Amino acid sequence: MPRPLLLPFFNAIPHLSTFIATSIQRRFRYREDLKIASDYDLFLKLFIRGYHFTVSNLITAVHYRGGGISANRVQSAIEIQTVKRDNLGCFYFIIKIIEWLNQRRKRMCKIQ
Repeated sequence: MPRPLLLPFFNAIPHLSTFIATSIQRRFRYREDLKIASDYDLFLKLFIRGYHFTVSNLITAVHYRGGGISANRVQSAIEIQTVKRDNLGCFYFIIKIIEWLNQRRKRMCKIQ
């Protein structure tokens, strides 16, 4: 289930099979410099500009096999931070603080 309000934090759109109108694809191109997070970049741009995401009951995929370039966690993390920094402007730092606080909260809960 897509959760666009979480897009500033992570790719909250199940992107295995998304449909994007041609007019939107012409206006917002995929970034070719991003090998892993270009879909996240597009979704975040659309969210920031007020586009709506709709869920369809159409089944387009039933299995995802891991691996491939997106399994490179280091490169993925670098690209995700690049996407956030490029799209969120001054809000990038606020998101980073919220993420840091959330990680700290998780660590504190494990200790207790």
